[in-house]
Amino acid sequence: MKYIFLIILLFISSKNLYAYDLFETSFYDIQFSSQNIDNDKSKEIKKIKIKSLLKILEKSLNKDNFNEIYKDLSVDLVNSFIKNIIIEDEKIINDKYTSKIKINFNKQKIIHYLRGKKI
Repeated sequence: MKYIFLIILLFISSKNLYAYDLFETSFYDIQFSSQNIDNDKSKEIKKIKIKSLLKILEKSLNKDNFNEIYKDLSVDLVNSFIKNIIIEDEKIINDKYTSKIKINFNKQKIIHYLRGKKI
């Protein structure tokens, strides 16, 4: 009976022990009004790219290494790590734009870059 109770207790408590993917990003809700939606959409996606990569680096690096990479961070570097961009629920009504955007990064490219920097 002790073993059954112990197994049940382990199953219940193990949900917090599951490993999560460091390179997983979340969806960002975008809403704005503009006369030039394409240009503003590109600007918002650029901001999301940088914000998403910074979150990944914050989760995986210590403060000193993060600051070292942050100095070298550019839009071209961020673009080199991108695997794909997912845009869901995109709506353009009159001059109002709404969507959910998620950026997925290539894990191997990020790891290769960090190893090249000896981090």
